[in-house]
Amino acid sequence: MQTLFMNNLYCLRKEIMSVALTLFVRQGSDKTTMYEIAQNLGITSIQLKSHFNNKFELIVAIAEQIVMHEQNKINSLIKRGTPVLSSIYQLLEIKHQTRMQYAGASLFHYANKNELSKQLMKLIKVAEVKQISLLFKRAIDRQELTVFHIKSTSELYIEILHGMAIKHKKPTIKHPINHDYLEHLLVLQKETTKIFVNGLRHPLQQPHAIS
Repeated sequence: MQTLFMNNLYCLRKEIMSVALTLFVRQGSDKTTMYEIAQNLGITSIQLKSHFNNKFELIVAIAEQIVMHEQNKINSLIKRGTPVLSSIYQLLEIKHQTRMQYAGASLFHYANKNELSKQLMKLIKVAEVKQISLLFKRAIDRQELTVFHIKSTSELYIEILHGMAIKHKKPTIKHPINHDYLEHLLVLQKETTKIFVNGLRHPLQQPHAIS
């Protein structure tokens, strides 16, 4: 009986996140209220708050789920023997697909530096540093890249990518992220990645001709 009750709670929590994300993508997370989410689910605001105290908690939970699904996709698609530049290009393309899919939700592109924005950016950067660190380690192990401090180099690379996104075009509520911007950003990130990775190559390795 207890197990059935817990399963029902888990299913409702997942349904809340799914409905909320649909509304976020359709009209933006800033314009979606907790009351509206409860209405779409056919539950009361009290029932909704028994799972998420506020929209802050709900958005963070959704972001964590998206990052986890993205990580699983990266792990399944990027094969161990793939050259490092090709691997990072694949990673960038997977992350690009995620941004395209959820562009309307404004989850990862908050214009103001509030607590939610800081928490989401920390969550994303920690995951990205782990992803890049793994690819760098594989490349060093097969002597494709020279030996360097993996964590600090990965952090630098991720900061460069995020800095490019902010400098190129900072999204706002009035002028949100659009697909043309994301496509152009992917091109810039790939160009920067090629330069960055070639600077880390093992002396015996020649740069791969990847456009």
